[in-house]
Amino acid sequence: MITKSKHKDGLCGSSREQLHARIGRELFLYTQRRELGCRNFCYTNPHRIVDDYASQLMPQLFQEKEYRLGQINKIFSSQWLNTKQIVFGTKCNKLEVLDLNTGNLDHIPSLKSSNNSVPASCPCGIHSIAVNPSKTLLATGAENTNDLAVYKLPTFDPVCVGERAHNDWIFDICWLDDEFLVTGSRDSHLGLWRIDGFDDVDSSPLNSLQVPEYSITSPLLVKECTDARKVRALAYHDERKELAVLSLNAYFHIWDVETFKMVSNSFLEGGIRSVSFHEDIITIGTGTGHILFFDLKGGKYLESGCGSFLWHWFLGPKFQLHDENYMGFFMHQYNQEFPNAIYTHQYDDSGTRLFVAGGPLPAGLWGNYAGLWS
Repeated sequence: MITKSKHKDGLCGSSREQLHARIGRELFLYTQRRELGCRNFCYTNPHRIVDDYASQLMPQLFQEKEYRLGQINKIFSSQWLNTKQIVFGTKCNKLEVLDLNTGNLDHIPSLKSSNNSVPASCPCGIHSIAVNPSKTLLATGAENTNDLAVYKLPTFDPVCVGERAHNDWIFDICWLDDEFLVTGSRDSHLGLWRIDGFDDVDSSPLNSLQVPEYSITSPLLVKECTDARKVRALAYHDERKELAVLSLNAYFHIWDVETFKMVSNSFLEGGIRSVSFHEDIITIGTGTGHILFFDLKGGKYLESGCGSFLWHWFLGPKFQLHDENYMGFFMHQYNQEFPNAIYTHQYDDSGTRLFVAGGPLPAGLWGNYAGLWS
C-alpha cells in the first residue's frame, strides 16, 4: 500500500521541480548537440542523465506483487540470484529460493557443522546472505547460527562450513572480493575468511545424496571490534579498501581491510532496519512498516505533489500467526495487528524492481511479508 505523510515544513517542492527542470534541460541540450554533430558533448555519459531522472520517479511508479509464503517466520535477509529468482533467509533458519514468476519455493538444506563446533545459545535464524562479485559463491549462516556456510552458484552445491570464529549469531557477511569475506557477529567480533581450495582441511561429517560432502575451515583472523556492542551490519568500499561496521550501541566503525585494524569510530543516533543505495536515492526500511526514499542530491526525502507530503510506502500486517502467544498476550494487551518491519530489501541490477521482505517486529510474534515492487 502506498501512503503519504505530512511534511513538517509544509512547503511546496520547488527544489524538486528545479531538479526535474535541470535534468530536462540537460537531456534537451544533449540531444540538440548530438543532432548538430557536435563532437564535444557537455556530458560523456548520457545514461547517467536518464538514470538520475528515473531514480527520482521510480518509487512513485512501483506497484506491489505480494507472495504468500505460508508459516515462514520473519524474512531477515535476501539476495537476487537472477532476473526471476530471489534467495532469502528466515528467523526459523530456513534458506529458500523464491521463483518470482510462479511464487514457488525451493528449500536449500542448511549445512551442518562438525562435532567440534559449539552452537550459539538461543539460535535465531539466517541474518545475512552475501554473493561474491563474480556471482559464483554465496555465503550465509550454517545450521549453527554462529558458523559460516558457503555454497556454489547457481547449483547451491555446498563448498564449506566455517567454524571457530564466533560464539554468537552471525549478523552480517560482506565479500571483499571473490575469495575473501568478513563476518560480523553478535559477539562483537569480526572474522576474516578465505574461500579458496579445501584439499588440506577437514571434511564434513555429512555425506548423503541430498547434501554432498563439503569442507570444514577456520578463519584467517578474528578480532574484537573495540567499543562495539554486537556487530550488526557491514559495508565495504572497494576503492578506499575500508570496511564500515555498525554496532547495536550506535557506533560506526571504520576498518582498514589490508591491515585488518580499526582506524576510527563515531557515535550515531537513531536506527533503521535495512538500507540500500540506488543512483542518488537511499531506500530505507523501518521497523514500522514504512519504506522511505532519501534524495542525496536534494538533501531530503522524496516528496509527492507540490512537496507537502513525503512519498513512502506502508506495508500492512500481511501474514501473522495467531498462535497461543499472540492470543494470550498481544491480542488482549494491544488489540491490534502489528505492521511488518522491513528487515531486507534489494534492487535488481536494472534498478526497476525492488524485493521487500520482513515480518512483525515484536520477537514473540510469528509472521512474514514478501513483495516485489516494480
